[in-house]
Amino acid sequence: MMGGALGLAILVSIATSRTGNLLSSGEEQLVALNSGYHAAFLVGALFALAASTIAGALLRHLPKGAQAHEAPEAMGAPVTPDAD
Repeated sequence: MMGGALGLAILVSIATSRTGNLLSSGEEQLVALNSGYHAAFLVGALFALAASTIAGALLRHLPKGAQAHEAPEAMGAPVTPDAD
C-alpha cells in the first residue's frame, strides 16, 4: 500500500509541476493540463517497464518438468491415542 501511495504521489507531483511550468510559460490551461497528465503517464509507464525488466531478470527459471511448489502428500486418517 505504501508503494502505491508513494508512486501516486510522485506521479501527481510530476503532473502538477509540468502543468504549472506550461501555464507560467503562457500555454492554454487545457493544453497544459493534458501535457502534465501525459508526462505523468509516461513516467508511470517507464516505471512499469523497468519493474517488469528487473523482475524478469531476477526470477529463477525452473528446469523443465519441475513444479514451483510440490504437492502436499495425501493425508490419512487422524491419529488417535490408544484407549487401552
